[in-house]
Amino acid sequence: MDQVRTALRWLKEQHFWVLSVLTILVAVYCWYTAAGALADEYASNESKIKAEFNQQRTLNGKPYHPNDKVNERTEEEIKELASKVEEIWTQLYQRQQDKVLKWPAQLDRPGTPRADSFLAHVSDKSFGDFIGNKFRERYLNYIKNRFSDLPKIIKALEIKEGASGRRGGIASRGEGDLGDDDTVVDLDY
Repeated sequence: MDQVRTALRWLKEQHFWVLSVLTILVAVYCWYTAAGALADEYASNESKIKAEFNQQRTLNGKPYHPNDKVNERTEEEIKELASKVEEIWTQLYQRQQDKVLKWPAQLDRPGTPRADSFLAHVSDKSFGDFIGNKFRERYLNYIKNRFSDLPKIIKALEIKEGASGRRGGIASRGEGDLGDDDTVVDLDY
């Protein structure tokens, strides 16, 4: 019994230090168990995330096999789109036929007989069909005189004779001779 009294007296005298150590031990235990639980939860969540990524990778690697209904609907969409494209192409072609793809009336003189008419000769021709030599010469003579006006019609930049497209060769837009260095012109279209 004396030993118990001695131990209690010592505990009474040293109770601050005993409680401090006990508090530290309880705190370390709580931290260790909480950290362990968090580490376990982290490892569990990490493995779930990696499993999901792996599953997505395997899905990406699998070929797509649509069913018959999807195939039928895809074919319908393709046919519909092709029909719309064909309609637009037809409209554009017709517009070009009406407004752009016309032979100039100046290729025939007024009162030219039909047998000697350039326009009558080429009216029923398709691309690649033969055009008679006298009609080719007539067109060549016409276009030689007309060719210099074509860039003005589309407002193209003119390049001086023998120029390579570098700064020294461009003489349009009122800029005059811009010098003769080797820098390439930045054309703003």
